[in-house]
Amino acid sequence: MKRKRLTREEGKQRTKERLLEAALEVFSRYGYEGASVDRIADQAGYTKGAFYSNFPSKDEILLAVLQEHTRRELVDLEELVQMEADGTQLLECLAQYYESSRTRVDAGILMAEFQLQSARDPKFAKKFIPVFTQHQESLSLLLNRALGKLSLDLESPQEFTGILMALSVGIALQKRSQRSPGGDSFGRVLRQILGAPKTGKG
Repeated sequence: MKRKRLTREEGKQRTKERLLEAALEVFSRYGYEGASVDRIADQAGYTKGAFYSNFPSKDEILLAVLQEHTRRELVDLEELVQMEADGTQLLECLAQYYESSRTRVDAGILMAEFQLQSARDPKFAKKFIPVFTQHQESLSLLLNRALGKLSLDLESPQEFTGILMALSVGIALQKRSQRSPGGDSFGRVLRQILGAPKTGKG
């Protein structure tokens, strides 16, 4: 069967998607300093000209990768929250989601790079912090809905979300350095935090 030829707009979108995929790989492997435009373009199979026709700079594609990652994460979690599942089943799905694939590790490494670059470069921080803050707020709303199925009421869902995000990044760094305590370490911790029965005082 003859493949349908892409339109100009479809081709441009496909090029952009491949550059974003390549940037995720290159940034997570080499870090911000080692991730050159040449490396990203080469990883995607394009020229530097193709890169610059889609992104004006390395910082811009880094931010675009962040926005795409956060968009996908929210879509995935929205699907989980809307599942016809009880609290225990939902907790298991959340735990599996956050430790399920290499892509999650790459995303965790990338988030560490975002935060380090933000700390080093005030100009980058001005662009990064609003995106990060908005994502944390959206994520906390979703997780708060999920926790409602577990009959848990958090005083500060956003603070709790920040802790989970930091934990996810830390475990991703452990896995990349091959010092992880186990393949599903994040899942185990999440189950212990959310699944453990409440203990009364006295």
